Amino acid sequence: SVMIFNKAGRLLKESTELYYNKIQIDSVKEYCYLGIYFTLTGSFKKAQHHLKLKAERALHILKKTIDIEFIQKSTLLHLFNTLIEPILSYGYQVWLPYELSMLEKFYTKNLLSAYQHCSTRSLWKPRI
Repeated sequence: SVMIFNKAGRLLKESTELYYNKIQIDSVKEYCYLGIYFTLTGSFKKAQHHLKLKAERALHILKKTIDIEFIQKSTLLHLFNTLIEPILSYGYQVWLPYELSMLEKFYTKNLLSAYQHCSTRSLWKPRI
């Protein structure tokens, strides 16, 4: 499969058929490589959406396992940064320059609900 990126996000006309060893290569609208979704427009919104869903599933399992509202703040931050943050920030070196708000919204919605007095910026620091 091959992807030819373009702003319109549409597959190009059939006149742009590509061949390799006399075998036609199919054009695709999206492609998942190492868990990161690429789309024709070059946007990473679909990749972020999938990572967010995976992180929400992991957080749900964590919430079912322990009652996060009654543990120490340091323990909650350690659990979150160890179990949830790696899923949520997977591949961020590629998509972070384009969209940080998804991470901030996730942290605000899920982590800060237990600790209202913390700020998002002080909790999440990407590992660069």
